Amino acid sequence: MQNSLLYLFCSSAVLSVTLEPCRGNSDVPPPHIMFIVVDDLGWNDVGFQNNATPNQRNVMQTPHIDELAHSGVVLDDYTVYKYCSPSRSQMLVGRYAYHLGQQSNNLGPTGAGCALPLANKMLPAVLKEAPIPYRTAMLGKYHQGFYRPQFTPTRRGFDTFFGFYDGGESHYTHITPFAVWKQPGIPYWWTPSDNVSHPTQGCGALVDLSNNTAGDLHPASPALNGSFSTDILGREAVRVIEAHPDPATPFFMYMAFHCVHTPLEAPEHYTAPYIALVNDTDRRLLGGMVSAVDLAVGNIVDALQRKAMWNNTILVFTTDNGGPVCLNPTPNVQRGEKIHKSCGTNNFPLRGSKMTNWQGGVRGVAFLSGPVLPAVMRGQRYGGMVHQVDWYPTLLKLAGVSDAVLNRSGVVPVDGVDQRDAFFAGRPSRRTTLVHNINGNRPGAIRMGKYKFFKGYPGAKGEYNAFDGWWAPPEMGGTVVHPTDGQLCETSNCLFDLSTDPGERTDVSAAHPEIVQKMLALYAKLQRTEITPAAAGLCNTSSAIPDGCDANRARGVWEPWMPDIS
Repeated sequence: MQNSLLYLFCSSAVLSVTLEPCRGNSDVPPPHIMFIVVDDLGWNDVGFQNNATPNQRNVMQTPHIDELAHSGVVLDDYTVYKYCSPSRSQMLVGRYAYHLGQQSNNLGPTGAGCALPLANKMLPAVLKEAPIPYRTAMLGKYHQGFYRPQFTPTRRGFDTFFGFYDGGESHYTHITPFAVWKQPGIPYWWTPSDNVSHPTQGCGALVDLSNNTAGDLHPASPALNGSFSTDILGREAVRVIEAHPDPATPFFMYMAFHCVHTPLEAPEHYTAPYIALVNDTDRRLLGGMVSAVDLAVGNIVDALQRKAMWNNTILVFTTDNGGPVCLNPTPNVQRGEKIHKSCGTNNFPLRGSKMTNWQGGVRGVAFLSGPVLPAVMRGQRYGGMVHQVDWYPTLLKLAGVSDAVLNRSGVVPVDGVDQRDAFFAGRPSRRTTLVHNINGNRPGAIRMGKYKFFKGYPGAKGEYNAFDGWWAPPEMGGTVVHPTDGQLCETSNCLFDLSTDPGERTDVSAAHPEIVQKMLALYAKLQRTEITPAAAGLCNTSSAIPDGCDANRARGVWEPWMPDIS
């Protein structure tokens, strides 16, 4: 334990020394890293959030997560991308989505030839270049492209992978028919009105669940059909930890839960406790999914303790984006949408949802925990500005990775900043600005200090799971407030002071024209570094790329369908 703390303090500026003296000390191992991502977790979807007063108390039962948060460092000003694949890319390679060609691309649909370009090294691959190379494992949702084997997790730094390639699937059947639409008008892989999978649509009933090692890509056992995804991922995580050969060998696990992403599904023993807590079916199902994640997290920590690894572990817990809020006032009947369909998740008191650049879509739940945190930092809420791209340099520097290795890890310089001084000593954040998104001439958003700037409408009209207003969860009254047309920033740029208006209710651009001009100048400067999807090589547009649906339908499973290229 003392060695672990010495490593962390030596690797930060707390003692005003460089990392070099600690690297040469063979008795001071780098920390194990447990990186946990919960899919679509809303601001108000864990027990430790919004519980200051009785009438502001959510019903989420997360004792294990709460204990880790209360004994760790909760990030109060933490920013993520507004949805799925780009968010994961930002964490895995430390660059903004607009520097990866993912400013408007979710690496889909499934049957398309799209993937995060290989020139950007993922976190586990760079951890292999640390002074003491890490053993690495991934479980859960990948969503970084897989049409060639070289794009799959075990070819990008992970020693093992147990999970699914795409962005979503049934939690029980592990079927992903969300793919190239083979017939006009065929809707999504499940309909939001009933949360029931319809596997005969699109590509058909193709299973997306793999169990891979570096030289072996193959589907997981068909016997897992019918097993709840969070339970099998949790069990496999425990097995991988128990199989780790030596507690002294640094270990990195990327646990990307599929929960709480729709479809809303959970075993009854997880949802039953919520019957007495909330009178809303979707919120009960969501609660059951959250509780399943909580139990899995507790079991992972227990496994690390039994393996004598926990005392030298740093645990990161984060959502990938804000929660989807399906309160569409003008539903698309063809997609089976209904007014006031909640999706279960909630971002109250923040505005908006997943798919939008409102705070409900981009202000994320996150904390660090583990015995390696200095005692003075445990139980703290850190208010400095942090962006998810910051995990990449921060964790790599903790592992002892050199600047030279970090600097050659991608096409453009790392956008993340090293936040070790913030996380381990409570010092001011090294970040003063951030990019929510820049997308050519389309709307975008940036941040400078307390001010958030929208260059055009930040919402996502037409998306069934996007919402521009404010919604309190059922346990807090369930009040829905839709914005007026003048509150949408559609006809002019908007400016919000997040220090006094975290709910983004009052546009202050007219009161601060000088700030608006600074924001416009910064936006223009940043926009000059944008890399388009075509320039990034995100998707192979060659007509020689066959449709993944046709290539995989005969096998009944999702697997890479094109050979590797040099």
